[in-house]
Amino acid sequence: QKWDLSLSGTDAFVLPQGALAAILAVSRRLLSGRYHLLHLAGWGEPAQKVALLWAWVLRIPAFLQSDTPLPAQIPLWKRFLKRAVYPLMFKIPRRLLPGGSLQRDYLKHYGVPDDRVKIARMTVDVAAILKHCADLAKLGSRTRFRSRHGILDGHTAFIFVGRLEPDKGIAVLLRAFSMLSASRSDVNLLVAGDGSARPAIGAAAKSNP
Repeated sequence: QKWDLSLSGTDAFVLPQGALAAILAVSRRLLSGRYHLLHLAGWGEPAQKVALLWAWVLRIPAFLQSDTPLPAQIPLWKRFLKRAVYPLMFKIPRRLLPGGSLQRDYLKHYGVPDDRVKIARMTVDVAAILKHCADLAKLGSRTRFRSRHGILDGHTAFIFVGRLEPDKGIAVLLRAFSMLSASRSDVNLLVAGDGSARPAIGAAAKSNP
C-alpha cells in the first residue's frame, strides 16, 4: 500500500519490498535484543511468520491480531496442511486478538483455547464520526455533496470506501449495482479509493453513469 508518512526522528521503519528483504530486516531487528514484545497485525506475510518464529526462539512475548474467518471451501490438501501447521503456530503467541466472533471461531477451529483469545474489534471511533457527520449536516455539506455528484433528492446513494482490489469484492459490487440499477433509476453508487481495480470502476462508470 502507498505510504506517505514521514518517519524521521522516530525509531519506526518501513519494511523493504520483497519477501526475502523483509524477512532479513525483521530478523536483524529482533536479533538486536532491543525488543521486549512483538505485536503482529496479521500473520499472512512470510516476514510475519518468521517474526513469530523468532519470538518463540528468543522467548519474546508475542501478540497476534487476526481478521481471518473460516473460508467457505478450501481444497482438501490445503485443509490437511493447515490442520497440521496452524495449531502449532498458534501456540506461540501469548494472546490471540481476533477482530470479531467469526475470527474467534477460526482460531478455536485450530485448537486455540478460550483463555488465550481476546476479541479486539478492529473498528473506528464511531461516536466521533457521528458527531463529525452531524456537524457537516448543519453546514449543508451533505446537500452540496449530493448536488455535486448528481444525486437527486429522494434517491438512495450507496458508497464503497476502501482499496480497489479484487479481494475486496469490487466485481461483486459492480454486478449487484448493475442488476439493481437496471430495474430502478433512483439509486447511485459512489466509489472512493484506489487500486488495481480502478480501470474496472472507470469502465463501469462509463457504461452506467
